[in-house]
Amino acid sequence: MDHSSNVETPTTSKVGFVMDINKEDEEILVVNSELDERDTKDADASPIWFSNPPKDEQLYEKAELGDKVEIKLKDVMESYPGQALIEDIKILSTQTEDGADLSQSEVLREVLEKNGEEMMELYETPGSGGAVPIVRSMDYDSEADEWNVKIISQSATETVKEYPEFKVKDE
Repeated sequence: MDHSSNVETPTTSKVGFVMDINKEDEEILVVNSELDERDTKDADASPIWFSNPPKDEQLYEKAELGDKVEIKLKDVMESYPGQALIEDIKILSTQTEDGADLSQSEVLREVLEKNGEEMMELYETPGSGGAVPIVRSMDYDSEADEWNVKIISQSATETVKEYPEFKVKDE
């Protein structure tokens, strides 16, 4: 039984990181880019699968894993993760810390390319509550010249898995 429902909403926008790309269904999973411990269950922080790109655009060719995007959306389906239709998508530049060579998007892309498949398997596991990967923190350590990335898998109601901190050399 599908417990989601259509909620007509005015056009709004969401900024977040692309955590998964489903080329077959032309969908991308976007998770809020400014998360902290207290707001992972906040509606604005909820992950959303976006589909139906603007005409003549193939969504998965425009967005890459780890990209920070701003998406104009409407017609949000209330589910977990949410589902929405895209009206427009814009790739945003991400910050590079002082002394770092890589941007946040490049770092996240590297983590997801190496570990994303395992993270998304949990999403598809029965009983996981649709747990999706969410960036908890992403910090640059100038002394070690590396990035430390903390990711959790979050369902609608709880943290399902906390991954060991990922370390990415800034090269």
